[in-house]
Amino acid sequence: MKIYTKNGDKGITSVIGGIVRKDDVRIDAIGIIDEINCNLGLVISDMNNNKFYNKLLEIQNELFLVGADLADINCNKHRIQMKDISILEQEIDQISEKYPLPEKFILPGGTKIAAQLHVIRSLIRNAERVVVSLSNISKINPVIQPYLNRLSDYFFVLAWSINKKENIEIQFFNENVIKM
Repeated sequence: MKIYTKNGDKGITSVIGGIVRKDDVRIDAIGIIDEINCNLGLVISDMNNNKFYNKLLEIQNELFLVGADLADINCNKHRIQMKDISILEQEIDQISEKYPLPEKFILPGGTKIAAQLHVIRSLIRNAERVVVSLSNISKINPVIQPYLNRLSDYFFVLAWSINKKENIEIQFFNENVIKM
């Protein structure tokens, strides 16, 4: 099987249930999910099988399911489910218990992995916005939006916990630097 179909040369691509233009908001949403997954692969490559390694691999697989749900024009199958959100919430609660969250805004950074997790978190927020736009014009799996919202929370607490575990001094937003 050849990887190229040449359909993309005409500005179109295949999705589940049909063909759409490459500038369709659906393709934007799928593309951002792919970008998140690629960045997550980069993080995983630096993790050396630490305790979050397997969870991040699970999330990579879930992101493929999100992409498949977004690619399904007719919204026939819901691959991401409420149980996936519940599992993320349990993980967030466990991390937050061990490393209580700050009451101030933090500046993204710290260790290289934590900084990359913040990049992923911001990409997920971007994906949320595009998915909301898609949901305004097309039926989608209604679980995707809350899943992405919870996923960005997960990456925030994971970055926070990695920095705390490594005793990295966390930088907080300094409102005194704002000049009006």
